[in-house]
This record gives sequence, structure tokens and C-alpha cells, in this order.
Amino acid sequence: MTALRWPFAPALCLAFLSPFLAEVGSTNIPFFSFFSPPVFLALAAFYGLPVLLIRDAKIAWGLSTTGVFLLGVAYGILNEGILAKTLTQVHECPLPTFAPYPRTFGFNLSWATFILPWHAFFSVVFPIAITDRLFPGHERRRYLSSRLTKFVSLMVFGLFLLWFAPPEKPEGNIPLDVPHFLALMAAISAFVLVGIRCRTEASIGRMRAPFLLGASMLLYWIGEVVLTQHSAPAPGIYAYGILGALIFVRSIRGRQDGRADLVRFACGASLTFFSFSALMSVASGRRVLETAGMGLVFFFSYAFAASRFARDERVEAGERPTQN
Repeated sequence: MTALRWPFAPALCLAFLSPFLAEVGSTNIPFFSFFSPPVFLALAAFYGLPVLLIRDAKIAWGLSTTGVFLLGVAYGILNEGILAKTLTQVHECPLPTFAPYPRTFGFNLSWATFILPWHAFFSVVFPIAITDRLFPGHERRRYLSSRLTKFVSLMVFGLFLLWFAPPEKPEGNIPLDVPHFLALMAAISAFVLVGIRCRTEASIGRMRAPFLLGASMLLYWIGEVVLTQHSAPAPGIYAYGILGALIFVRSIRGRQDGRADLVRFACGASLTFFSFSALMSVASGRRVLETAGMGLVFFFSYAFAASRFARDERVEAGERPTQN
């Protein structure tokens, strides 16, 4: 691939990929609704801007994939705690099987052990890895200047602060009081402080079957849901969610800066999760034709990306495609 001179294209790609993988890939938002101007601009602001900041922090401080994951957990708290407010829902939960679990100081920690690692991978780690691979000339280059970083940081803080305290609560929105807001901000700060101390690890060689390893993440997500369906005790849910996430984080240590094996891992995880979500959506009769069409789009997009990544890897290894 030819590296672009200016970072506008990769920055735009990252700001697009993060909400697209998280919202459309989970079938939470319909494909065509995603591209309506109000929805797209809102998602670009609440997903794209924070992820751009995380990627620039990765470059500026030389963060490892583990560090990026921890910043992704911090973003998950920002998204689900302050924006969507699912962490403090009293009687409900986006996945109903997590709803009956007890709240600790008002927080559904069982749900947190599922959704926070999910956001860290799908909203942050995977979009950054794929974008770095798509634009190989920019994988070690910041997208934002120092002045623009400060401006975007203030903008993100202001957006989430306004969402925390709107003049009128939208119908169905869960009120978030000041103590819970401060607790969420403290948790975000803690993950950020730990994350920025996780610096780049030495490369540890090629990952074995990265696509299949990424695809196996689906079993991890399904396993936690199955445990909640069978009313497993809350400490068991906490342990399963945290240990499972740590195992997968450990498996991608030392893979950053657009490494092909990390991208294949991301593709395997994303494609299988979307396929499962699409299957569940079709089985429930929701947006059958649109979901089936999006399944084909995802499949051929990943097939195309895989062929491009394989070609680039051959070139990096000093090989050249055979001339007919």
C-alpha cells in the first residue's frame, strides 16, 4: 500500500471504524441509520474523538497493546457509565440475563465485566490495529498536533459532561447522580494512569493461527452470557470476565504498529461476533434483509482486507508476487 502524505484519511478511517464495529457490527444500530447525518456525527463525536486521543497517546507515550487495552476499558466506562448509563441501570440491562445481578454501590459489576472488555477490544484496540495496517506510513505518526489534542480533549470532556447533566432528561434515560459520576471519573482516571505506564513490549514473534484465536473470543462472550442464564454467582461472573479478558490481552502482547497477526486476530474476532449477532437478529425477525446484506458486506470486506494484508506481508518479507 502507498502511504498517504497527510493523516486526514487514516484519522477519518479510525473515527469511522470505531463506532461502525461497535454499533453496526453488534447490530445495535441499523446500517442505513448509521449513515444518517445526526447519528453519524454523534457517533463520530462520542466514539471517534476519544479513540483518536487514545491512539495519539499510544504514539506519544509508546504504549503497548496492553496499555491501549486499559485505555479502552477507561473509554468503556465513559461510554457505558456516562453516555449510555447502563452500568447504573436499576432493574434493566442491555443483555437481560445480567439484570438480576446485585448492584454494588449502585453499579452492575457483572455487566461491567462483560461490556468494558468488549468496548476495549471492539471500540479501541481493533479499530486502531486495522487502521494502522491500512495506512502503513502512519502507524508511528500522531494524527493530532499538541494544540489540537488539547482542544479535542476539552471537547470530549465537555460533550460527556453535557450528557451527564442535560437540561431535561430524555425519556428512558437513567439519571446519574454526582457521587456515581465522581466514582466513574475516578475509575476512568485509575485505568488511564495504569494504562499510560504500560509501555511497548518487545516483539515476541508471530502469533499462531491469529484469525482462529480471534474467532475463539466468541466463545468467551457467549460463555459469560450462558453463566448468567444459569444464575452463576456474581463472584464467578467477575472472575470469568476478568480472567478471560486478561488471557486474550496476554495473547496479543507485543503486537502493535499494524502487525499483520494482530489485524488477523481483530478480523477473526470481529467477523465471528458480527456473524453471531446477525444470526441472532435474523432469528428474532429483526431487519432480516438488511442484516443479511450487511453480513455479506462484512464477509467480502474482510476477505478483501485479508488478501491485501497477505500481499503486503509478502512484500515486507522481501518477496514479490509471481509475474504471469
